[in-house]
Order: sequence, then structure tokens, then C-alpha cells
Amino acid sequence: MAAVYQLTFEDGAIYIGSALDVSARRARHELLATLYAGRVNFTFALLAETAKRAEAFKIERERIAAARAAGVTLRNGDSAAHWRGRPKSAETRAKIGAANRGKTRGRRKLADAQIIRMKVMRWTAGWTQEELAHEFKLNRSTVRYYLGVTV
Repeated sequence: MAAVYQLTFEDGAIYIGSALDVSARRARHELLATLYAGRVNFTFALLAETAKRAEAFKIERERIAAARAAGVTLRNGDSAAHWRGRPKSAETRAKIGAANRGKTRGRRKLADAQIIRMKVMRWTAGWTQEELAHEFKLNRSTVRYYLGVTV
């Protein structure tokens, strides 16, 4: 069950968020408030509960847009809006591209010979996924990917 919630701070600013496990998320907010402010400096209100996470995101975005239109001070940073589907400017995309240039992300690529060797070790010699992961210095999900195993 997903939920949308609102934190109202002592200065009148609000934060609107959503979570699948709202009690764990509330505890995290309280921990961060205690670390930064020395105490919990907000009140918590549950705004909506939905069956699907996508619905919660939609309600959250609508509530944030309504609060901005009403001139309410929000503590929702723009960084959260970017990963929730807000388009980035060409300048921002260029900066991100320049920062990531030359970096590898995701699965480490193996040569065809290494993939064949891995499959032979798994299917004829009986190596486990953990042993293969250690041998090829990969995580288990990458080993499953190369073996074609679905979980």
C-alpha cells in the first residue's frame, strides 16, 4: 500500500512525499530531523493511501503543484522533481553527460570467450552462481544475466 504524506514544519514550510512503507519513511524523517535540528520539528499528516505506487506519485505531484500555485513555502527540492519525470534543460543534460563521460555503469561487459567459459563452468562443472561471481569478480545478478537465468 502506497501513501502520500505531508510534513508541516514550525516555520510554516511543508514537505509532501510518498512512500510504500510510510511508517518507515516517517521514522527516517524523524531521525534526520533529530540529527539536523536536534529534535523532531514537524508534524506529520497522511494525505492519501493508494493501492499502486504510480498513483501515489501522481497525487504527490498534484499536491506539490497545488502548494506551489498557492504560494506555500515548500521544502521539496527540485532534485526530487527531476527523477520524478521533470525534463532537464539542455545545459543540465550536457553537464551530466560531461561528468559521466568515460565512466562505466551497470553490468561489467565480458568477452564472448569469458561468457562461454562461465556457461561451461556452470552447466558442465556444476559451479554455483556464488562461485562464478567470485571467479569473474561480478555480482550474482550479472552472473544470472550472462547465464540467461530468470528469477
